[in-house]
Amino acid sequence: MKKVVLILFFLIFLVIVGEGNIENPQSLSYVDWSKISPLVVVSNPLESLKAIQANDTLYILIKSKKRIDDKKIIVYIDTNPLVENGAVVSIWNDVKGIKYKSEDESLYKFNVDKNNWEKLNEKLKIAKKNNVAEIAIPLNAIGIFDSRKIKIGISIGDEYFLPEPGTPMFIVDKPTTVFGPSINVTIDGNGDDWKDIKPMYTSQSGAKLFAGIKNGVLYALIIGEMGDWNDLFLDVDGNPETGFLSWAWKDFGGDYLIENGLLYKSLSAGWAWQQIEGAKVEWKESGTNPNRVIELAFPLSELKIEDIKNLRIAFSGGNTNLPDPGISTEIVKVSIPEVTLDNNDNEWIMVPPTATGNGNIRKVIAIKSGNVLKTLIKGNFEHVGFYLDITPSDREGIKIASNIENKFNYMVKDGKLFASKDMNWEEIKNVSIKWVQTKELAKAEIDLSKLVDKISDLKLLFFSESPYEIFPQDRVITPLNAEEGFKVEIDGDDKEWDGITQEVKSSNTEFKLSAVTDDRKLYIRIDGARLNTNNVIYISTGGNIRDYKIERNSLYKYNSNSWKRIGEVWPFIDANYVEYEVNLKQLGLTDNMKDISLSAIIKDVIYLPERNSNPVKVTGKINRERDKNTFYPYEIFDTLYNPLMGSAPWAKFGETGYKHTLAFINVSWKELEPEKGVYKWQDFERKNKFDYWTKKGVRFVFRLYLDEPGMYKYIAGKKSMNDLDIPIWLYKEIKEDGTWYRSDLIGGGGFSPNYENEILIREHERLLKALAEKYGKDDRIAFIEIGSLGHWGELHTWPDGTGKFPSIEVVNRYIKQYIDAFPNKILGLRKPYKIMENYKLGLYNDMFGDKGATEEWVNWFTYGREDEEGNLTKPMPDFWKYAYSGGEFAYGDAYQFLTDDTIAETLRQARISHTTFIGPCSALDVRYKAGAITNEGDPLPEGHPIKENIDIFHKTLGYRFVLEAIKHEKEINRGDLLNLEMLWNNRGVAPFYFKWPVEISLANTKGEVVYRFILEDFDIRNILPGVSKVYSKVRIPKEIQPGNYTLLISINDPKTNNPAINLAIEGRRSDGRFQLDSITIK
Repeated sequence: MKKVVLILFFLIFLVIVGEGNIENPQSLSYVDWSKISPLVVVSNPLESLKAIQANDTLYILIKSKKRIDDKKIIVYIDTNPLVENGAVVSIWNDVKGIKYKSEDESLYKFNVDKNNWEKLNEKLKIAKKNNVAEIAIPLNAIGIFDSRKIKIGISIGDEYFLPEPGTPMFIVDKPTTVFGPSINVTIDGNGDDWKDIKPMYTSQSGAKLFAGIKNGVLYALIIGEMGDWNDLFLDVDGNPETGFLSWAWKDFGGDYLIENGLLYKSLSAGWAWQQIEGAKVEWKESGTNPNRVIELAFPLSELKIEDIKNLRIAFSGGNTNLPDPGISTEIVKVSIPEVTLDNNDNEWIMVPPTATGNGNIRKVIAIKSGNVLKTLIKGNFEHVGFYLDITPSDREGIKIASNIENKFNYMVKDGKLFASKDMNWEEIKNVSIKWVQTKELAKAEIDLSKLVDKISDLKLLFFSESPYEIFPQDRVITPLNAEEGFKVEIDGDDKEWDGITQEVKSSNTEFKLSAVTDDRKLYIRIDGARLNTNNVIYISTGGNIRDYKIERNSLYKYNSNSWKRIGEVWPFIDANYVEYEVNLKQLGLTDNMKDISLSAIIKDVIYLPERNSNPVKVTGKINRERDKNTFYPYEIFDTLYNPLMGSAPWAKFGETGYKHTLAFINVSWKELEPEKGVYKWQDFERKNKFDYWTKKGVRFVFRLYLDEPGMYKYIAGKKSMNDLDIPIWLYKEIKEDGTWYRSDLIGGGGFSPNYENEILIREHERLLKALAEKYGKDDRIAFIEIGSLGHWGELHTWPDGTGKFPSIEVVNRYIKQYIDAFPNKILGLRKPYKIMENYKLGLYNDMFGDKGATEEWVNWFTYGREDEEGNLTKPMPDFWKYAYSGGEFAYGDAYQFLTDDTIAETLRQARISHTTFIGPCSALDVRYKAGAITNEGDPLPEGHPIKENIDIFHKTLGYRFVLEAIKHEKEINRGDLLNLEMLWNNRGVAPFYFKWPVEISLANTKGEVVYRFILEDFDIRNILPGVSKVYSKVRIPKEIQPGNYTLLISINDPKTNNPAINLAIEGRRSDGRFQLDSITIK
């Protein structure tokens, strides 16, 4: 074999251009989708779904833009959402088991043992009229004999759905009265005047929350253990996808916050709030823990929201959450309004409307409480009033409109009362009416017992003048009976449904399928809403025969009556659009001249084009100008398991069965130094399987902790030296200075040392120096997470009572100890501190996957964070360009963030966080046993839906280098300069953080590497996500033999000086180098 000559040469100049993303127009894969017309567009014609439990019946209203009276209507019913049994229906993302379903008039029950639907002997009431359908299902027919919430979802002809696919089922609240009790309290922090009110929530610890709304004012009382900061969250739109998302209540989005008497508005799903200055909040506190009292009153008009249909609230303070975590929040009940003599309608806030319209009168509320009628009219009018048809009555009524049969015997107009007499109206002056009128509203209260002795029926018809107009124009209104509640008549008419506010509406989203080709690739895009990885795109390369399909991350070919997986595609998954790239030659095509047709199924139920239609032809083509002197490698889409990125499972548990290049080490001080000055390095390495992982090329993420809460620690208040995570000798030296604790909120107990103890600080510095002496230059330790402080080393001692977090001055001392001990390591913190402004540190997010917590974490580095003492850190949005962004999945459960319903959000978090690694709770925790997903068992098989999601996740993390083009002279004389121009595309979300050499080499006609050139001035760390251009000139050695050579490229591990990083291009040789094009040297 010829001797390989290693030549170091320097780049004459290096230019890094742009930090864009996949859409950067410099990329040779860029598609400007705004200029591509969609091949097909479909949308959901359904408008809304309403439902209510009342009178021992489940009533359902469906409204559509198109006729549905000729369609089969299916209602899926989960009568016990807490129990996981029943039929599996994948349309909605929270189905635990469908117990019943109706198909028009027929009712079915799912037989779990037989795994089939059985028809019941029950004929349902259903009425369809054009675009409206009403259904009544007796609650006892679906096994409900108590008061509970249920979930429903509807399907029209198996084509259209509400709620929309991929969203939660519609929660129908348990039967209840329309109005709550009247709240008559004084805000004094006492709470005695709430004794006749039932609590909304009672926690397991005995804390209680009472609440109600009266005349537009929210009143609340909280009793129990609380903290220094006590928060009442308000969800004003019933949408958990808006507002602050707490880990405690997944069905709740906090749009507003009242904290210690101040009002804030949510700015994101994370902890980001803007104070609303001057808001009127009465807030009184009294007592001491565990029986503290908070009482408050808050006018909802302060929110400046036009129409609040439902208000849900939740409380968090200290260790108290109301309701308890995992329990659904409730709607606050509103009292019957008391008509006030002012020019606003604040007392009617949250009172359900009786009828709505678009004319001079836009909304009417009419309530009959006993014999008292209360009304609100809103719109734009000069004169306004209403007619009353009271039965029985000794007065002959007057017919008002030819299309309305009723005759009316009384009239209220502009605050005056009139009675019918001889077909005319006569004013009644001896009956007073409470009346307020402006040009935009009129409100009234009248005691009907002053008019008649008994009322068996009451109908109303409203009107305005200038010009005259009746409302509604085609029917009369029955006031809401405050005592009896809503009444629904199954007649295919939605007239009585205006006041029922439990509703889910269509998003009116259009789903679009677009596609285009260039000379190498087929590009596909689907636009919509709540999209995920569950998409199937059928590809026809000749006629209408489906011969290929893309499913999630993979490409399949149809062969011998079955689909065979033949490779991967490039997916980009967002909740609002998904894109795919596939090489034409993967489809057996050499160019884009052959016809390609497409069809798609989204989330199993949305068809593009509509079901039973022919696929649509791809007609758009992009002409890429390719220079004849430039070599364009083919991109590949395989999942690459490159060094120093990806999942980092526990090192101590050994082989995972999955591919990965990182492993996580979490070690206690007690393990490292059980005796003072005696370090158990061998035991430490043996436990974490250093030798095993090193042989596999796996490096480590390292964290030290001093306190790890444990399930079996500090049980029943008994101290045990075995429960310590600091050495016993140190525990004695600090004189037991710290807190023994136990809390179910963090899964156990333990000992939290006093981190401000000077002995502890001094000994901690000595330990870090010893660690640095042993591992400071050991490249097996790749990343260090600055831990030590707080539970799990996560820099917190939540919840209250489980330890004292140190002052910022002390925190900085610990951080500085790490910085001084490990100058050659990449370090990261759980959250930003001001000390980061002087050092290039990374960050790690141990709540990755949780939307609210992650957005809060992102806000910290994007906008700055206020630390525990009120110091504001500077924004550091670019920290990830020089140090890692890491973390682990929240709650010790990776699976919940890798399902079809959650994967789009998980990928979004990886992109906005620029995440390089996730562990120890990682995607590799998801296993497969006996056909079910578990946290133990075998690795998921290829093609499994969750494995596909995991692969897409891994393709998103870290770096992914594509050499899109390299240009140079095809022929060159020995001793001349070779001009190189390279176009790199990092399709990952982060750079590579280590200065590994980039090598250009020459192979002879036998494939032997004869010259190697290390590009000393090409710093691979500068290839950020997006496109980068690198220019170089190198002089060809005069002593090289003339002939034909193949240009090769590689990124080498400096430890071995061999290729170590896989590029996402074709041409990989067995030695890890990538073959480019040829060059002739003369």
